[in-house]
Amino acid sequence: MSIRHGSLPIISVLCIALAAHGAPPDYGGEIVTVKSRDIEISYSVHQAAKPIERIDLWVTADRAESWRHYGVETSGATATRFHADRDGVYGFYLVLRNSVGQSSGPPRSGQQPHQWALIDSAPPLVQIKQVRVIDHKPPRDAVLVVSWTAFDDHLGDRPISLYYQTTDQPGWRSMATRVADVGRFDWTVPRILRGRITVKIEITDRAGNMASDTSRPVLLDSPMSGVALPAQTQPPALQRVDAPAAQSKPALSTAEPERTLDMPNPTRAQELHELGLWHKNRGEYALAVERLIEVMNLNPDVKSPAYDLADIYYLQSNYQGALDIYGNIQQRYGADRRTSRGSALAMMALSKYPEALRQLERVLQSAPDDAEIWLDAGDVLLSMSQPAQARSYWQEAARLTPGDSNIAGRAKKRLAKYGLRQESDTR
Repeated sequence: MSIRHGSLPIISVLCIALAAHGAPPDYGGEIVTVKSRDIEISYSVHQAAKPIERIDLWVTADRAESWRHYGVETSGATATRFHADRDGVYGFYLVLRNSVGQSSGPPRSGQQPHQWALIDSAPPLVQIKQVRVIDHKPPRDAVLVVSWTAFDDHLGDRPISLYYQTTDQPGWRSMATRVADVGRFDWTVPRILRGRITVKIEITDRAGNMASDTSRPVLLDSPMSGVALPAQTQPPALQRVDAPAAQSKPALSTAEPERTLDMPNPTRAQELHELGLWHKNRGEYALAVERLIEVMNLNPDVKSPAYDLADIYYLQSNYQGALDIYGNIQQRYGADRRTSRGSALAMMALSKYPEALRQLERVLQSAPDDAEIWLDAGDVLLSMSQPAQARSYWQEAARLTPGDSNIAGRAKKRLAKYGLRQESDTR
């Protein structure tokens, strides 16, 4: 299978055997991703095969439960075209015919296609939330903190690129590329930069759709007092935590990093905490875990590093580790939105859907206007094969955030993707 750029994306189905009675080959369920709804499907046959006289294209849009005959190509055509009315996953099955016979009969229910294709024509959603400067006393350099929100169903592991320009140096310059979508990036400002700086973020999904957002200018020369945080109490101590082995392929997390400025031994603990977050934002999760555990062992009466440690375990795909820490926090301090949502996301990754739904519904009991929780609960319900109820939750999320381009956009994208099946779901 391959995709070639041009007027139409081309999906190649390799080596379909021609015989009067033959079973279709098994292509292992590989999915190719394209961003155009107009695609061209080509094929190749064994060299000994006689010329192709007819191509019948069969298409499934419901995971091979049913097939429909899409069209016919004749007169020695080497490819056939397909137009999708909407985005989604489609399966393609070709029946080729020559003077000897045809490659197979029409596909049956449950029969695997020759090729799966994910058609995703919608660009991602991205919005810069804040750009702020944290000035440090020499010899430490100032740090530019960029935070954002992003959503797309088909993002890669590192889909973010960041750029900047200044008033005296127009033109975009690279700040960082291939950044994980963790919602935040800390950039050490070169000492030669002065004046106002503008930041641009670009995000690209697996299909190649791209979106961007640009910040307002921020004055680099203006000192800032750091990160403002809500006051925290001194709860009972957390147990000492040991780090698990590092894992690969980090998952996505929407949890917002949290810091504390009123912990005991503040200087050393704050430095280790900031260093841990610095490693986290660069995808250096094993180092981040080491630093955060040092903070927790140095100041076991502060829960902020535990939040961040759980978030990193989630990014490492260590969902059970994240769930254990969220549960430890809930047991000692009581449940809050962050631990409940974090637990729900980890439970979803572990396919513990009823438990995840209970965590989210507990948040909705105290915060019925929390649109993001409605959105998450809808995702859980979809995973529980309850699409009609999932749509009602997504509709509520969109209703609660008519002006929020992030949550409302995510809800509307889900409704557009799954809403067309409403009639069949309720039969």
